Amino acid sequence: MTRVVLCGYGRFGRVYADRIREHAQLELVGVVEVGAVQDAVRDAGLRPFDTLREALDVTHPGLVVVATPPALHAVLGIEALQRHVDVMLAKPGALSQDEAERIVSVAWRRGRRVVVDYTPMMSPAWQQLRALPWHDGILTMRLVRRGVQAYQACGALWDLAPHDVAMALDLDATDRVVDVVACGWWYPEYDEPVGAWLHLSHESGRTTRIEVDWMAATTERRVEVVEYDRMHVWDQVADTVGWTRRGYRCGDDGNVKGVWDLTPNLSPVVGDGQDNVTRALSRAISGVDDTERLLEVTRILAAAEQSIYMGQRCIA
Repeated sequence: MTRVVLCGYGRFGRVYADRIREHAQLELVGVVEVGAVQDAVRDAGLRPFDTLREALDVTHPGLVVVATPPALHAVLGIEALQRHVDVMLAKPGALSQDEAERIVSVAWRRGRRVVVDYTPMMSPAWQQLRALPWHDGILTMRLVRRGVQAYQACGALWDLAPHDVAMALDLDATDRVVDVVACGWWYPEYDEPVGAWLHLSHESGRTTRIEVDWMAATTERRVEVVEYDRMHVWDQVADTVGWTRRGYRCGDDGNVKGVWDLTPNLSPVVGDGQDNVTRALSRAISGVDDTERLLEVTRILAAAEQSIYMGQRCIA
């Protein structure tokens, strides 16, 4: 049984708290929060702490889960790592390349692990997709994430795109991103972009296109993979169920010519009954380490941010 301290008991922190308590291999021994939120922690039958230092001194956990606003991810993650405790960070994990490098530096010096909750990457549907025997190699992958969500101070680029960048890298970790072009869009009342479009060029010549949008009228989660003569489309059903698959055959001109493998590709991918947060928690105690992935995802997002604000292509 791994003892866990949770940092943050807001909207996402409560989800983590519930999943930790339900997990057969985890014990939630404390929650770091401040002010009136501590009353909600006590009402849930949990032990509140004012600071992470106090929680570490009293509970001696094997894992710290950081589910605070992103601005605190690096500070709290580094504090736990310096005390020789493994860390699981909610996405994005870091808000700059410098933050990511400081987190990873401490983790390596202390010999500890860092796991980042890139939740869609945990789903059985994604694992099945990445294992497919691709027909003629992937030419383009497009990842779309739209839906009405609460505004986060870090902006849509850092709030949503980390998932998709991680998935693009997970498809082939050796195919490095060498060029990034991005643009963003704002609403007057917000300081950071509410949506972003990214074009990533890989060493192999493959491209990844990512679109994230908080303010879309309908919720949508889709992955499109284009090969030489066919296109795969995966639509999200739910975390616990999986994704529905569709397939299209393309002609020499690249236009869709019809549906192929109709029966198997219109069936939903069955999940394992768990949601992605539970899978991420299991991953955090499985010996996996995301330090290299955190560095690479943050490097690409930092280049995309520079491209958005400078209006130019960035060499990542």
